[in-house]
Amino acid sequence: MKIAVVENEEKDIQVYKEYISKYQESTKERIEAVFFQNGIDAITDYPKELDAIFMDIDMPMIDGLETSKKIREKDSDVIIIFVTNLSQFAIQGYKVQALDFLLKPIEYMDFKFEIDKIKRNTNRKGNDFIWVSTKGTTIRLSFKNIISIEIFHHDLIIKTNLKDNPEFKFRGSLQAISEKLDNSMFARINNYSIVNLSYVKEIRKEDVILQDGTSVLFSRNRKKDFIDAFTSFMNGDIAINDR
Repeated sequence: MKIAVVENEEKDIQVYKEYISKYQESTKERIEAVFFQNGIDAITDYPKELDAIFMDIDMPMIDGLETSKKIREKDSDVIIIFVTNLSQFAIQGYKVQALDFLLKPIEYMDFKFEIDKIKRNTNRKGNDFIWVSTKGTTIRLSFKNIISIEIFHHDLIIKTNLKDNPEFKFRGSLQAISEKLDNSMFARINNYSIVNLSYVKEIRKEDVILQDGTSVLFSRNRKKDFIDAFTSFMNGDIAINDR
């Protein structure tokens, strides 16, 4: 498990380190922890493959709520737990899908409860994202947010349902990125395109219409495999318009 702690008080950082050590000793499970003393550093140096963040709210420069909003733009899935002595912020935490809210001073059993909850959540989700690096920024992109992926002149183009980041474009290989995807959720439709099966709106004779209105043409050698994959995805509940 990998967590980040965003906390400006040194004494509270030491408490986290003590609790992490105690948890590891009692459970024999490793926790990798990254510490930030302000929100700006947490945003700028955001770690890859992060499972959860313990986020202090009352911090200088930029508070925990604003920091969390910026982090959500990079990572829609990371678990956020707010920690503060200001109970009036509890309701606001749900605006950034915070998992929980802890009041200072944190007791060890409360910390252990949250770590166990994080573990259950991450085990349930599994690996359901890819990391995308573009324009100097690295973003964790959930499978559920990917509509389609295509390659054009050696550039990968990922279309998403994200309002702030509807498209990512970067150098890459379609084969390499397909190996990182869940093959029960994604399927090749031609030599240049991969489609998220949950965004298929209509299957026609020559093409597939996606929920964003995009038409993607079949290639002859991939049509049967694509329909088989979609049928499996829908558990056989499929209607095909063969016009």
